[in-house]
Amino acid sequence: MDLIERYLASVRQNLPADKADDIIAELHDELATRQEMREDRLGRPLRRDELAALLKEFGHPLVIASRYRSQQYLIGPDIFPFYLFALRVVLTIGALSFVSIGMVATLLGNRSIVHMVTGITSDLWGFFFTAIAVVTLAFALFERFGGPVEQLVRWTPEQLPAPLARRKGQWEAAFEVGCGIAFLLWWTGAVPFPAIAATTALRIEPAPVWGHYYLPILVLASAQLVANLVKWLLPRLWRFQSLLTVAISVATIAMAAGLYKAGAWVTVIAADKGEDLARLTQSLNLSIRITLIVMMVVLAFQALGELWKLARGDRAATAYADAR
Repeated sequence: MDLIERYLASVRQNLPADKADDIIAELHDELATRQEMREDRLGRPLRRDELAALLKEFGHPLVIASRYRSQQYLIGPDIFPFYLFALRVVLTIGALSFVSIGMVATLLGNRSIVHMVTGITSDLWGFFFTAIAVVTLAFALFERFGGPVEQLVRWTPEQLPAPLARRKGQWEAAFEVGCGIAFLLWWTGAVPFPAIAATTALRIEPAPVWGHYYLPILVLASAQLVANLVKWLLPRLWRFQSLLTVAISVATIAMAAGLYKAGAWVTVIAADKGEDLARLTQSLNLSIRITLIVMMVVLAFQALGELWKLARGDRAATAYADAR
């Protein structure tokens, strides 16, 4: 097998199977023409090293084959700016969460600042790699199969909102999307947030009731992420977003009511038996009880507010959506 045949065989390995024969025939003719022109200029057949130089000038087999493939990139230039924006939001929120938890752990425990910094740095590396992988995979799927980002790519100047309205709605929704992604990564165990309990003599154990509500919380958090994505990327669908928010609020209230009936949600365990664990456990459970009550009240008002917007047509939301 001569060099040209070996070269074309290498190119074929990286071509679409249904087009390989036609492409190889085209490349063979092009190489044969170049070889003949060079031989005519020299007045003799090309030596092996001269033929190798010709093929090297023509291009690496992988580069030549890539010119005949439909998609040359993982994330295209049209949605790459949105990818960078989403990545910045997720990484910023994650970093703030890790730093906040690390500082609280230091205040509650006996760790030094150096220990805190090294611990946070170690945890951040794992979070950053996981978050970058998840966001990159999501946008690669958007690039390959289409998705919400297409709505932003197909923009028109008439859709641009007023600067103040855009700044408030966009950043609020983007922040909520980032928080939702960070929570789902933690809730599913994809990213282990630094545990406060691990840095002190105390260990806080969740009650079994949380295991019973693992899937409902996962579903509701995912639905809330969808609602925030709609608010961020598809403001014209504000009615759908409002209806989805009402449904999520009602479902979350029902779930919180079920959690409330449990009565106890955490147990404090300590190596030092002399600590008043019962009182500390009671205080933590009281805090969770109050949090659940406040959350149900806030969600009830949120649902009523969304229903009121739907009932009156929400002129502000309509004007904002029409502007976009």
